[in-house]
Amino acid sequence: MEKKASDFRYNTGETKVPWAAVGENYNAQDLMTIIRFMMKGKGEAYDEALKTVEKDVLALDKVSAPPAKLSLDVEVGKAENMCDEYLHTTGSTFLTNCTAGFEIACKYTGLKPGDEVIVPAITFAATMAYPLSIGCKLVFADVDPLTLNMDPKDVEKKITDKTKMIIPVHIGGYPVDMDPIMALAKQHDIVVLEDAAHAFAILARSRSTRSRTSPPLARAASCVPT
Repeated sequence: MEKKASDFRYNTGETKVPWAAVGENYNAQDLMTIIRFMMKGKGEAYDEALKTVEKDVLALDKVSAPPAKLSLDVEVGKAENMCDEYLHTTGSTFLTNCTAGFEIACKYTGLKPGDEVIVPAITFAATMAYPLSIGCKLVFADVDPLTLNMDPKDVEKKITDKTKMIIPVHIGGYPVDMDPIMALAKQHDIVVLEDAAHAFAILARSRSTRSRTSPPLARAASCVPT
């Protein structure tokens, strides 16, 4: 089959530009290099198996084309629709990473310097990166010793008239006890941003992380193993 030019920005997808502006287009030998690196071995049996694989890869190369980059092609829309179907939501949006989702959610809340944001004492730096970057004050809530998740009782003690956001983090796939946190947020008019980097599936399966209409609730999750 006739091969079409790849996207000049990422070497993938269809485009009118017949050359790669960044890097080089990969070829069958590049794939064989990866196979040899990932599947090491030695001996006659290994060499023969590798020859068979290389023959098949070269044959496949003649009748195939490079894939389109997820973030540039219709595949991203398909993936977002699949997420909506799986999570029973609407409007799933794929971003570069979960950290970018946190930043967008924080910007929508109108956080400003001096605002207080409650985060768990155990989490990853990305949870608090944007609030810190704009001059917010981080307030650490203690965690449940069994799950390492945010303790709602300690959250209640940390709320002041300057508290603008609570960021519960579902550590290691264990859901935070969201009901009391959402009740506190509603009582004090505080936005809740769920850090679900470890809890993509939990968003769909766990009762404690289902969407709520009040108070404002945002979620950012990761689609890769964490």
